[in-house]
Amino acid sequence: MILRVFHQSAWKDLERLERLASEGQWHRALNLANRIAIGCRQIGENEAADVFASHAAMAIESAHADALAGAGTFAQLFQMARRVLVEVLDRVAAHVALADADA
Repeated sequence: MILRVFHQSAWKDLERLERLASEGQWHRALNLANRIAIGCRQIGENEAADVFASHAAMAIESAHADALAGAGTFAQLFQMARRVLVEVLDRVAAHVALADADA
């Protein structure tokens, strides 16, 4: 149950983070990235949380510093953070599917 909730909320948070970045709401995007990383840690994905948090922060801070490039810079730099999180979400989805099959 916890993994299912994490999976659903993390996908929504990822979409929201990308929307906030496209709107230039960098502080809110950074707070949300930290919340996503905390969720990863709560399910034991500590290494992924560290990689996600550091790459997301770098993408957000770089895009914020380069106001003219903004969301374009963010999208380019955020690719690694996004990939790491999607890999976690894929593992969680597989685990949830196995649990459902056993039920």
